[in-house]
Amino acid sequence: MKKFTLLVVFALALVLAVAPVSTYAQEVEVGGTGTLTAEGDGRATLYGGGMMTAAAGAGQLWVYDRNGDAEISMTGEGRLTKTVLANGDIRYYYRGFKGTATISGSDVGIILKGLDINLTAEGTGRATLYGSGTYTVNSESGVWTYQGVRLNLGNE
Repeated sequence: MKKFTLLVVFALALVLAVAPVSTYAQEVEVGGTGTLTAEGDGRATLYGGGMMTAAAGAGQLWVYDRNGDAEISMTGEGRLTKTVLANGDIRYYYRGFKGTATISGSDVGIILKGLDINLTAEGTGRATLYGSGTYTVNSESGVWTYQGVRLNLGNE
């Protein structure tokens, strides 16, 4: 009976440890064109138009080009895979990303996962940050956590 109870407690602890957090991400909005800087560890997603710079000490980077006008310049390490999706969007995936990528375009999305993330963006769009770090949107600063924070960089 002790083994069964211990097994049930262990299984419950495991489920709770990997279960998604049910809290909604905090939202911060900025009207017009905005500027975002963020640094930390975890996952950052950013969609919109303008100029973005993404850097990581170790991680993965996905870039989605929705209008076919994205320009990407990458320095550092990473194995690139380019895929044209069924809807015509182009997806670039950098596995083993360790470096800096500068991305510009009228409708671009990025997902950056890893350690020592540094992200800057100027333009319009939205970002969601999950993990542990700090951010500044224009003059408003805050922290991002594993529950997440949603940031709007202006009108899209």
